Amino acid sequence: MAVERIYLARHGQSESNRERRLCGQQDPALSEVGLRQSHQLARVLADVPLAAVFSSTLRRTVQTAAPTAAAHGVTVTALPGLAELSLGMLEGRFRDERDPEAQALWQQRKADPARFRPPGGETFDELAARALAALDHVLGSAPAGAALIVGHRETNRALLKGLLGWSTERVLKEKLRNHFVYEIDVAARTVLRTVSLREEDAGAVYDGFRT
Repeated sequence: MAVERIYLARHGQSESNRERRLCGQQDPALSEVGLRQSHQLARVLADVPLAAVFSSTLRRTVQTAAPTAAAHGVTVTALPGLAELSLGMLEGRFRDERDPEAQALWQQRKADPARFRPPGGETFDELAARALAALDHVLGSAPAGAALIVGHRETNRALLKGLLGWSTERVLKEKLRNHFVYEIDVAARTVLRTVSLREEDAGAVYDGFRT
């Protein structure tokens, strides 16, 4: 295994996030806030000796990863297996009273997030299978040292499941936002530190896992 440490981040705010729409595998760009968050990620990780940077093929992760990759003199390697959970017919829709059909489907998903399949979409277990295959590729092909992965909320849950040995039930309870980066020791299967990207404590390091 070449990679010794993984830094796991979620992409910055996308235009769909800003509009409070369900995104899934749609491909919006980062919003202005998201672009600022991408540069904050680069600043916080400036002194980390990253040997590789990975993202999904969706623009919001590539754009988030790009400033950090440039600062470390590497290119972003985009892996299709890291794409967000496919939400099928829910993609691009509101999940509140503005769209009662989508709201009802979203409530079904909340009741059983591991096994729910939206029409035309995929289950979390299906996402996890492809995300963990992508993780195996990262661990086996990246140069020795540390690597950054910029993923999505559900993708990152699957990656935590693989990296830490957590159960599906546990990872689906964690609220993964984009104001923390998780530093994970691959060999020890332990979260060593949580690094803040928030303006008020940017770069602060906390022991253990925070959300």
